[in-house]
Amino acid sequence: MQVEQSHHFPGGCACWLAYCSAGTYFDTSLFGNNAVGTFGNTGKNILRGPGFFSTDLALMKNTKLTERLSLQFRAETFNVFNNVNFFNPDNIVADGPGAFGTITAAHDPRILQFAVKVVF
Repeated sequence: MQVEQSHHFPGGCACWLAYCSAGTYFDTSLFGNNAVGTFGNTGKNILRGPGFFSTDLALMKNTKLTERLSLQFRAETFNVFNNVNFFNPDNIVADGPGAFGTITAAHDPRILQFAVKVVF
């Protein structure tokens, strides 16, 4: 990956508020293919992906039915607050302007699961 030398990345990152969206997560005009047989001039970790926030919750209730028999009810929720957590943007210049720098997918939404278990 080749970067124009005249551009300055605020905070060492090619993503700032003017460009951070799912359509174009960073300024793709700053990047281009390097010459064949050479290495690019981009530094390590200059691109940062979107943040990730997920909270999981589990509730469990044990009920004794007899001396030897009990019933366990479980309710589990993943991503309780249903935050949208995007995957990292496409970072391969050769993918073209339609894909390079875009976010095309997100992690799982809120998931609920229930279970009943008989313990004897």
